[in-house]
Amino acid sequence: MTLKCNNLTLLHEFLLNKNGVKSEINNATRFSFTSGLLVDVFENGTVRFQNEMKDKSFVGVVKTHISTLNT
Repeated sequence: MTLKCNNLTLLHEFLLNKNGVKSEINNATRFSFTSGLLVDVFENGTVRFQNEMKDKSFVGVVKTHISTLNT
């Protein structure tokens, strides 16, 4: 399932406030978390999780936040 976010600025702020460490990768901003979770936010709005099993509950929080941002 492809996840899209309509407000990248607010998503970036949210992930930074949750102690994500921001870095730039090709066409995306990556947020790294101490759990090993990586959240890649692409310029086109696509959001991709890596190592999702490391912190399933936080992934759920992020998905809920994205859903709120998209309304």
